[in-house]
Amino acid sequence: MGRATDRLRQVYRQARRVAKRLLRPPGRGPYLITGRARPSLEIHVPISPTPTFFNMVRCLALSLRRNGGAYRDAPVNVTAGDRVVDAKLAERLPWLKSCGVELRWANADDVVRDDYFATGHQRLRYEHTADVVLLLDADILIARPFEEMIESVFEQNVIAGLIAHVSPFEQAKRDDLDWHGLWRHSGLGRPRLDYEHTGWGYLSSDERHRYCPAYFNYGVVAMPRDFARCIADAIDPIFARVRGRVGTVYDAQIALAVAIAELGLPARALPMRYNFPNVPQLEALHAAEFPHASILHLLGEHQMTKSGLYGSMESMREFADAPHLRVTNFRAQRVIRDLLPLMETERQNAAA
Repeated sequence: MGRATDRLRQVYRQARRVAKRLLRPPGRGPYLITGRARPSLEIHVPISPTPTFFNMVRCLALSLRRNGGAYRDAPVNVTAGDRVVDAKLAERLPWLKSCGVELRWANADDVVRDDYFATGHQRLRYEHTADVVLLLDADILIARPFEEMIESVFEQNVIAGLIAHVSPFEQAKRDDLDWHGLWRHSGLGRPRLDYEHTGWGYLSSDERHRYCPAYFNYGVVAMPRDFARCIADAIDPIFARVRGRVGTVYDAQIALAVAIAELGLPARALPMRYNFPNVPQLEALHAAEFPHASILHLLGEHQMTKSGLYGSMESMREFADAPHLRVTNFRAQRVIRDLLPLMETERQNAAA
């Protein structure tokens, strides 16, 4: 009986190895049950060329390679923005290549005109080759695979994102603005306010600002590549119009919402698991989503700050050892703790 059991185990393990080779071909996601290949993916991240931002990118890329499942090998393209382009910067950061990160630069004139918004817009203008384009902020960590999100965006042919936590007009304390007025200003008629803000009831209780159109938090937005091209062609005049009428730090997110409506793009709201923030009120409000959280967004300042976490290797080690972290911060701590040995190995290899 024992020998028969051992033989069955060997057959099972061999079958798993064969299945893995078939289901995970190099360069693409694994094949679906139907025999079709998963849609391919490329990732785009906007940054300022500072040490803190590059530490964020490094952690994002390594967390993708470690925890990204079928999309762990997806290319990561970083667009930096500054008034002066440092063409030699990538050569001084050898870990970019080892992490599969390509450094690109926004046009300096665009940066002068649009400030940091230029890097976000530049992401849309590239000649994308993957089936799905995933736009991420630098302060993102991948905690577990997210294949279902990418597959559904491709199969349903939609642009998808998490509905922003609160109204940009309420955040900016602009009582003179709302979606109806902005839509009229944009010549779009009456807006369809189909979505409730994901922080409603905890971060906001003003009924005037409860609902919105497809207004996404720009931390995680996924779309088919054709959508990116359509938005790229339209975004400059839309952004200029929004900036002239609104003028807040949320102008790029607002412009994307206007572009979606103006172009008639089908949109889908993502669940919090694909853009889970380290904000206690949202952790409580969306507690049912937390066990499934795949993508963590470290945008809050509860128990930590981004500059404090990503300022240096030493600050990342301190975060990894910090006591009493809770919920999203605790999950992020586990991710960072797993990445530190990888970064140390990269450092030793570069020094050798």
